[in-house]
Amino acid sequence: MKTKTLLRVVYALVCIILLSLNFGCAALFDAEFGTKPIPVKPDGTPDFDRIEEMILEDYRRSINDLAFYPSGFVEVDGGVGLNFANNNDETSYCIGAGYNHRISRDNYNGASYLRAFGSQSWQNNDNRKSGITRVGVGYNYFDRINKTGSLDLTYGLDVNYGFGTVENFNVKEDYSEIAATLKIGANYEINDKLDVGISVPIASWVQETFEAGGTKFKDDQTWIGLNKGNMVSATVRWNLGHDLKFGGKDTDGDGIYDKDDECPEQAGLEMFNGCPDSDSDGVPDKEDDCPNTSGSSENNGCPETSGNR
Repeated sequence: MKTKTLLRVVYALVCIILLSLNFGCAALFDAEFGTKPIPVKPDGTPDFDRIEEMILEDYRRSINDLAFYPSGFVEVDGGVGLNFANNNDETSYCIGAGYNHRISRDNYNGASYLRAFGSQSWQNNDNRKSGITRVGVGYNYFDRINKTGSLDLTYGLDVNYGFGTVENFNVKEDYSEIAATLKIGANYEINDKLDVGISVPIASWVQETFEAGGTKFKDDQTWIGLNKGNMVSATVRWNLGHDLKFGGKDTDGDGIYDKDDECPEQAGLEMFNGCPDSDSDGVPDKEDDCPNTSGSSENNGCPETSGNR
C-alpha cells in the first residue's frame, strides 16, 4: 500500500514538473494548465486523478490541430493520352467525376477510400474514332508524406464497365468493355476544402467486345505504362468535411460527439459529459456557484471560508 502511494506521489510530481515546463509557469508550485490552476482536494493536496484526466483532455484537444482526412469528397478530373501506331497519331481525351467515401478510421498518416465514378472519353485519328462512357468503382489510399499534412502520395485500383461506339475505316461498331487499372499519383491540399492532384496509370487490363452486323468479336489487352487508353489525369477534389471522429459531429472540438455532449457548444471534459470545469475544482461550471474560483463540492464549487466551516 505504501509502495502504491509513493508511486502516485512520484507520478504527480513528474506531471507537475512537465506541466511547469510545458506551459511556462512562474514557479513549480504555481504551475497552471494554461490559465487553470493545478486541481487540489479540499484538504489542499494535489488531486492526482484530476491531474491525470486533465493531461488526457489536453492531449485529446491537441488532436484537433492535426489535419485529419475528410470523411468524403467529390472530384472532377480530366485526362489526355497519346499513341502512335501504323503511322497514325492518335489522341485520347477524358473527363469524369466521382465520389470518395472514407472507410478507414481516423489516422493522421493515411486514409483509405472507396470510390464511385463515371467518365466520358473520346479517341480520334484518321482511321479510328470512338466515344466511350465508363462507370465503375475503385479503391484509393492517401499516404501522407509531410508534417503539415498538405501532400500525399496516392495509390489506387479502379474497375469499370464501359460502353459506346467505335468507328474503324467508316464502319461503326457497338463497343463494350470490362477493365481494371492500377494507378499512382499525388495530392496537394490547397485549403480545408480544396485539393488538387495528378494520377498516372501504371498497368491495366481490358476485355473489349465489338459487335457489328450481328457478329461479335472479343479482344483482351494488357497495357503497361502510358498510352491512348492509360491516360494521365489531373483532379480537383472538394472536401465534404473533416471530422475528428468518424461518423459523428463534434461542434466544440472537445472529442465528444454532439449527441453525447451535454454542452455541445462549449469545449469540456469527458468526465463531465462534455461540459467545462473552468477552475478545475472537480465541479462542472453548470453546477458551480463560483466557476472561476476553485472550491469544494460541499460548497457547490466555492472556497471554504470561516463563515461556512
